Order: sequence, then C-alpha cells, then structure tokens
Amino acid sequence: MKKLLILIPILVVLLFAIAWATNIGDDMTYEGAVTFSGSQITSWTLDTDNVTLTASNCGEYHAIATDAKTYTLPTTIAGCEYTFINMGADDAVLLTITPNDSVADKIVGTCAAVVFTGTDDGDVTNTKSGANQGDWIRIIGDGNIGWTTIGCDGVWAGA
Repeated sequence: MKKLLILIPILVVLLFAIAWATNIGDDMTYEGAVTFSGSQITSWTLDTDNVTLTASNCGEYHAIATDAKTYTLPTTIAGCEYTFINMGADDAVLLTITPNDSVADKIVGTCAAVVFTGTDDGDVTNTKSGANQGDWIRIIGDGNIGWTTIGCDGVWAGA
C-alpha cells in the first residue's frame, strides 16, 4: 500500500509533464518531407508562370496566384500524384491542368457534381468565375490511360 501511495504522485507529475510537453497549440516550423496517410509531400511551390511537370515532380504541391497559367502533365506515371492549389483572389485566377498532348492521356473523375469525361488531351480548369482562394485538385496517374482525380474542392470543369 505504501508503494502505491508513493507512485500515485509520481504518475500525476509525469502525466502533467507529458501533457505540457505536447501542447499542440504552439507554432511549429519543419523543413524536409512530411508524410500524411502514406503520401509524401516532396515539395511545395508557389508558381508564377506555366509549368511543365516531370516524373521528378511526383508528390509535389503546386500553388498559383497568377491568372491564366497552365500546368502540363507528363505522360501518365502509375502512382504519381500532384496537387494543384489556386491561391489567387476569388474570381481572379484561371488555373488549367493539361495532359501531355503527344500521348493522348486523359483526365477522368469527378469534382463535386462535375464529371470529367476523359477526352484525350482534354484539360481540367478551375474556372475563373467562381474560383475561390484555396480551391484545389489532386490527381494520380494510372500508367495507362492518364490521370484520375482523387480529391478536389472548388468549381472545376473538364473535357
């Protein structure tokens, strides 16, 4: 019984110290790759011009705040993911994602109620009218016919 009475205050102090040390309300800065649910963020880029992506860009997050810019995808790569984020002011930035025109890749899937029909070389756009800062889309390559949407938010149109 004496041992238990001695251990209880020690455990209380230990639990308090752990709770204090793990305060998640504090700001945190981290450099390097971060893993979420099995996907690795290899890079975050704020782009200002058109971008042609390659296999080395797989896993990257691309943000744009400049109107009428296009991201050109490489030939589909199985398991390769890209995330695109519209960081422009509301109703101010048209963001276009286009498959590699030389291989007839397509983009398929659904965003909200919009179904991308998967036309060969068809673009997906975050329409300027109705676009909101923070609209995003995430796609994954299948290594065969093209790219599939695996998440999105905002007003997107596709062919």
